Amino acid sequence: MAREEMAINLLLGIIGGIVAAPLTLALQQFWFKVITPWFEERIYQDAHIEGKWKGTIKYGDNEGETLLFDIRRQSHRITGTMLSQEDGKIFEIVGDFRNMIMTITYVSQNKQTVDRGGFTFLLIKNGQELQGHGAFYYNPDHKITTASITLTRVTD
Repeated sequence: MAREEMAINLLLGIIGGIVAAPLTLALQQFWFKVITPWFEERIYQDAHIEGKWKGTIKYGDNEGETLLFDIRRQSHRITGTMLSQEDGKIFEIVGDFRNMIMTITYVSQNKQTVDRGGFTFLLIKNGQELQGHGAFYYNPDHKITTASITLTRVTD
């Protein structure tokens, strides 16, 4: 009888462990994907920069390209897209916005190209402009270069 009871207890312990492991993982995912972002958004105290922004990036002395940014914000995390209005290239952006400074990196949605880089912006003019500089791979010269850019908030 004691041996059967021990086998039942062992089996129940194994089943309990098998059930508890996925339940713990599911609760962890729920915590990090739902509860933490919800809480961070409630205590967020910085400017709201989400929305559309437009600007011209200056390459050298006379060359420029108009870019349209669609920025989404979840607490301090930045995601979105950057669209080149000259050639239609679309880039995914990810980054961070804290204390009036936004840092982002971008990479082309077209995985066959090497277009990528990063920007650092400062929010100015009562939240209506993002002024910054970027470093990126510049294909015509095949080198890493820098450029300045000022983005203006686009009102719908």
